Amino acid sequence: MTILKNSRFKTIHLSFCFIDKNEKDAYSYRFLLARILTSYSTKYPTKKSLINAFSNLYGSYVSSKLNVMGQYSMLRFTMSFASPKFIDDLNYEDDIIDLIKDMLFDRKLFDEQIFNETKRRLIEQIETLPERKFEYARDMFLTHNFGNHYIAHPSYGTLEEVEKITVNDLYQYYLEHFLTNDIKIYATGDISESLQSKIDNLKSFERVTLKERLMIEDFNKSYTHHETKLPMGQSFIFLAYNLNINRLDKLYIPAILASLMLSGYPDSILFKEFREELGLAYEVDARFEYDKKYLFIFAGVNNETRLDSFQALKEIVERYIQNGPSEEMLFNAKKALINQTILAEDYQQSYIPKLIANELYQTNSTLENDIENIKRVTVSEVKEVLSMLKLTTSFIVEGENESESIWKPYSQI
Repeated sequence: MTILKNSRFKTIHLSFCFIDKNEKDAYSYRFLLARILTSYSTKYPTKKSLINAFSNLYGSYVSSKLNVMGQYSMLRFTMSFASPKFIDDLNYEDDIIDLIKDMLFDRKLFDEQIFNETKRRLIEQIETLPERKFEYARDMFLTHNFGNHYIAHPSYGTLEEVEKITVNDLYQYYLEHFLTNDIKIYATGDISESLQSKIDNLKSFERVTLKERLMIEDFNKSYTHHETKLPMGQSFIFLAYNLNINRLDKLYIPAILASLMLSGYPDSILFKEFREELGLAYEVDARFEYDKKYLFIFAGVNNETRLDSFQALKEIVERYIQNGPSEEMLFNAKKALINQTILAEDYQQSYIPKLIANELYQTNSTLENDIENIKRVTVSEVKEVLSMLKLTTSFIVEGENESESIWKPYSQI
């Protein structure tokens, strides 16, 4: 259990992180659980009654987040509620703790009507994916790059996987797998001694058996280019660059800065040159996703100029890789990253993910250390990062009028 007291915040965030080994077959189960466990409880058997319970607890609420990283799958539930210091209610702390236990741990067989409704909504979400053009195109892009690897597998599973799950299947998974996950508890905020003693009583739910440091495998491949069409009014360009750097690597911060200088703030290369000077994009973004060991670049461009935009985008990135940044560019990027790092301290929701990352990577990153590490980065280190970039996939999604489109589901493209 990790408790981080901070009187700057007037709310408490109490998180339960369920950690299991990463198995694609379990994605649909965990996604459905995240929705069902936060829809009703044993004491509050309908969605409306649970909403009223949160309202009676002075606007408290619960959220869930599902992450897959390396060999681990993490499902985190966070209860957010006002600090008891501001609540004149002797039962408030006990009611919060009881509701958490009622939602997550004290479960009978799931209500079949709520299960069916949750499953129906997920199936509808999957079936309507083609209507969400960017999300649909990005899924295709990830599949082109990663194939059958778990990175390209939807976090909610596939339609076939969801359809075959029954309410009994899900409840058995809850009992036999979910409740036997590693469970870690985190709390942040203005926590009183009284509240801490009640949170301490939740220690009996904690389990820690997975002690292997989080490892992100390197996924590399030969370069491939892909094109397709979707009914929309613009075109998308995606580029994937392998970058075999993990969070513990000495080049991790230089990699973040390299990505930031490419497209992460108004003075970045792609924003200024590709979007503003050449006018070739409505939007452009580059991001180093360390949990995949890839730098991804996206641009939304005009249909008529998509091929010129594609060539220009690749040329600008290649020139950056060859030449590296100037001292001035790096200085400005450092300032931007330090400001982002400091600003993150103002957001309570950033604390617990950082605590979890420190534990999974078995490190102890602090604000002061992060800032010093940013300041120490040199141009030569950024150039070393850039020399490691390898283009593995490019993908152009051409927009076309719906009347001209011969529509096919992605499985047939």
